[in-house]
Amino acid sequence: MEILKCENKSKIYGSGETEVRALDNVIFSVEKGEFVSIIGPSGSGKSTLLHILGGVDKPTDGKVFIDGTDIHSLSEEMKYSQVKPVILRLTAWVSVSPWQSRS
Repeated sequence: MEILKCENKSKIYGSGETEVRALDNVIFSVEKGEFVSIIGPSGSGKSTLLHILGGVDKPTDGKVFIDGTDIHSLSEEMKYSQVKPVILRLTAWVSVSPWQSRS
């Protein structure tokens, strides 16, 4: 069962010569109970992806589904009540590095 699904997710800042593609056609899904890591060099779009997954930022293109619901079609109130609990579970692993957990 998919708990999270990204379809053709893109985020573009600026336009013309100043255009920056933070995300370019990102496609993935996460099954219930699956562990996932988002890794990459600085500036590769990790934070932008998490902001879009959490409903904090809107994508330029594409959709995010949490438990089958397109989160960007929800009102802010519904997004807060339905999306936040899922994203908190997803990002809990991001906030603690292996080095921090051993100290």
